[in-house]
Amino acid sequence: MVNPSNISFSKTIKQAHQYLVTENNPEKASNYLEEVISESQNYDRGLLHWLALTYLEDAKYDRAKETYLKIHEFYQAGYCELLKGDLSEAKSLWADCIKSEARAWARAFESMLEGFIAYEPTFLGLRNHLEVDLGYLLRAKQIKFSENIISLIEDLSQINLECYKFAGRALMNNGFEHQAVNFLLMGQKILPNDPEIYYHLGQYSQSVGALSEAKSMYKHCLLLSPSYTPAKDRLREF
Repeated sequence: MVNPSNISFSKTIKQAHQYLVTENNPEKASNYLEEVISESQNYDRGLLHWLALTYLEDAKYDRAKETYLKIHEFYQAGYCELLKGDLSEAKSLWADCIKSEARAWARAFESMLEGFIAYEPTFLGLRNHLEVDLGYLLRAKQIKFSENIISLIEDLSQINLECYKFAGRALMNNGFEHQAVNFLLMGQKILPNDPEIYYHLGQYSQSVGALSEAKSMYKHCLLLSPSYTPAKDRLREF
C-alpha cells in the first residue's frame, strides 16, 4: 500500500515518471497515481495533470478527457476527442481555451488536420507540437488526419526547416520506417549539417539490414556532433 503522508509531491512525480517513461508502463503509473490521490484526497492540479497524461499514454482517452476537464485544460481535453476521431468535438473544446498558450497552436492545427493552412503556425509551434502530435495520431490510428498533416510538410518547412525531420522521426518511431526515409532524405537535403538526420537515417539503414550504410550514417552524425551519445551507442552494436 502507498503511504501518501510519507511521499512528497516531487517523489510522487518521480515515481510516476519512472513507471511511465523509464518502464514504459502507463497503466502502472496511473494505478499508482490513482492510489496516491485516493488515499491522500490530494487533488493537486499537478497530480491530476500527470494522472491524465498516464491515461492519454495508455489510450484511455475518455478517462484522460474527464481528468483534464477537472483542471480546465481544455486543449488537452479536446486532444483526447481528436484521438478518438471526433474533430468537431475537439474544436468545440479548443474554443474554450482562448486564454491558453495552446490556443495559437490549436487554431493553426484545426485546419492542418483537414489538409490546409488557414492560420499559419509559428516556428516554435511547429517545433513544440508537430512531431508529438503526428506521433499521437499515428498511434491512435487516425490515419486520415495524419495524412492530411503530412501532405502539408513542404509548406510547413517554409516556416521551420526541421519539419521534414519532425515528420520523418514521427513516422520512424511509430512503425512507418519506409515512409519515414523519404522525409529524412528531404530533411538531409535541406539541412545537410543536422546530425540528428544522419542518426535517423542510420536507424533506418540498420532496420533494413544495410549495416555498412548505417555505420556510415552514425559516423557522419558524430563527425558533425562528436558528443551525440545515441550514435555512439549504436556504433557499439557493430
